[in-house]
Amino acid sequence: MNPKRLIPLEASRVHGIHDDDVKHLPSFTHFANEIKDLIQGSVIVGHNVRRFDIPFIEQEFLRVGMQAPKPKFLIDTLEIARKLKLARPHTLSSLCRKHGISLTNAHTAGADAAATLLLLWRIIQDHPSPFRQSLEDIEAWLTQSQ
Repeated sequence: MNPKRLIPLEASRVHGIHDDDVKHLPSFTHFANEIKDLIQGSVIVGHNVRRFDIPFIEQEFLRVGMQAPKPKFLIDTLEIARKLKLARPHTLSSLCRKHGISLTNAHTAGADAAATLLLLWRIIQDHPSPFRQSLEDIEAWLTQSQ
């Protein structure tokens, strides 16, 4: 989608998307209701989703004058890696490499989402104990201070 502002060069270096790639696309407003329906009441799994993705999305909704949707639960693999004290670094690519997960096309939405889901699965297999509880309890465990 077209962000209706310049894409910072540093961001373009990470994900490979440049202003010319999006200038002809619809803006966030065009997709806002669909995105809201997808997020509202859902279980969201992501890597650094609580501190990056969700605040970013909330800002976009505010920019277009809409109330941001609220997911039911956030399961963040970065928080899980920290909580379980997995070996650093805790970047998605490093954790995927350590768990034998291919991350081809890193920093594209589809590749990162698929890799994050596989990472969650592998972590649950390796450390099942914390995940043998309700989603409410898992999220509380992830968000309480160490």
